[in-house]
Order: sequence, then C-alpha cells, then structure tokens
Amino acid sequence: MTAPTPKTFNASGVCPPSEHCMIPVLPRLPNVEKMIESKCYFVIHAPRQSVKTTF
Repeated sequence: MTAPTPKTFNASGVCPPSEHCMIPVLPRLPNVEKMIESKCYFVIHAPRQSVKTTF
C-alpha cells in the first residue's frame, strides 16, 4: 500500500481540491461579488504567480 501524495499548490490549469491546496477567497474578500455585480473597480495586489488572473 502506498502513502497518499501530499497536496500541492497549483498555479496553472484545473485545481481539483483532492489534489491541490485551496485557499477560500470569499471569506477574505466578502464584498467582491457585490463589487463585480455593481461593475466597480477594485485592485488585487499580490505577489507574482499567485493566481491573480485566474481569480
């Protein structure tokens, strides 16, 4: 019997939660859905390669 593969972070392609670490976004940005619906501007400030475009 083999040990399960540890989860990793993925910055490209599909991210199945069973294989990749997932950080929930909505608790960290509670108003972002309302801002998008209202067509408001907002800035996502984060280091490079931190999945800003995918978000």
